[in-house]
Amino acid sequence: MAAWAFPLPGIASPAYCVYRFKPDAQPWYFHHLLRSPSYKARIKAMSTGVVESRLRLYSDDLFRIQGLQPPPEEQAAIVRFLDWANARLERTIRAKRRVIALLTEQKQAIIHRAVTRGLDPAVPLKPSGIAWLGDIPAHWEVRRSSSRKCP
Repeated sequence: MAAWAFPLPGIASPAYCVYRFKPDAQPWYFHHLLRSPSYKARIKAMSTGVVESRLRLYSDDLFRIQGLQPPPEEQAAIVRFLDWANARLERTIRAKRRVIALLTEQKQAIIHRAVTRGLDPAVPLKPSGIAWLGDIPAHWEVRRSSSRKCP
């Protein structure tokens, strides 16, 4: 990795190996490549172990996996495109989450209004006598919940 610093935290353990990129490689290209579904499946297939969470990929097996390596300028262009596309998707996801939150709030308001005011918005209202509840439809009654004991 020469003069290039990977901006993610690392792991220190005697069970890991450190591999360096060749000078013409774009590390972020390989970051995306090795996390693509087809490469993840190949890495998993080449790994050994009894339990999936404990699979191990030995160096010899890692180096047997063939990798696509476009020219460095094309690797850089792919990384720029993926960064741009990912940023757009993240913005869209944030916007959709805001819409979902507003729709959830609207849903709760509709439920509250239906169960405390009924379905007819023009119905006359009367005080419920319950401070936190407010007015209710004039033809509704306020009753205590049943005091029946369970068997």
